[in-house]
Amino acid sequence: MAFVRTVKTTSKTGQSYEYVRVVESIWDKGKRKHKVITHLGNIETLRKDIKQIVNGLLQRVGEKPLVFADDARNTANMEYGASYIASFILEKLGLEELVKAMLRKKKVELDYGNWIKMMVVNKLSDQKSKLGIFEWLSGIWWPNHGFDERVLETPNEIGEEEKGKIRKKEVMKFYRGLDYLLEMKEEIENHLYWKFRDLFSMEVDLVFYDLTSSYFEGRGSEGFAKLGYSRDHEPGKPQVVIGLILCNGLPIGHEVL
Repeated sequence: MAFVRTVKTTSKTGQSYEYVRVVESIWDKGKRKHKVITHLGNIETLRKDIKQIVNGLLQRVGEKPLVFADDARNTANMEYGASYIASFILEKLGLEELVKAMLRKKKVELDYGNWIKMMVVNKLSDQKSKLGIFEWLSGIWWPNHGFDERVLETPNEIGEEEKGKIRKKEVMKFYRGLDYLLEMKEEIENHLYWKFRDLFSMEVDLVFYDLTSSYFEGRGSEGFAKLGYSRDHEPGKPQVVIGLILCNGLPIGHEVL
């Protein structure tokens, strides 16, 4: 095995020099010896050229060059913590794999599992509208996000109108993902219920059911939202009623009425 070794010498005038060699450890007549493969020269002379020498050697053997810390430039700061923590929780709950398995069962080809996860992380991190997620995503480390890269560009690069058209097209991936998520509702809630029982030793001797409401600006979905008593004190706006089932303080089911 070859390795780098330094050797110090002293001249007749008493001045010390340090040289760099590449040596190889070999056995010669039962004894370990160091065989010099090459002399790289005086360490002070090498100091200014060492990066080029190292990357030159890597290139010769077909390896990628190194980027040294003092040569690197920070061009952007991307947030990673929120997606990392959310991914950890989703993995522990088995939700990410469950969603992907159900999508495979439905023979869904596009990566809607990734976009569903993105919406969840956004709600936990910095709640935005579906179109607003693109602004949020531009500051998040999310490789392989699956969108047209132009949705993350600044308006002066492609123009505000062009960017708006691209985003309106790409945002449909979120809405289609929500359609798939709604179809999985019962399976996901059932899965979470058993996970909560195992993780938190949850005893289901008493459950609480509570109602709240949410209103729409505009008409809302056709045949879905209606006028009625508003808990938000907005009687003139169409609304839906949401029921939530809690056990030991944890949500185990919900319905929209």
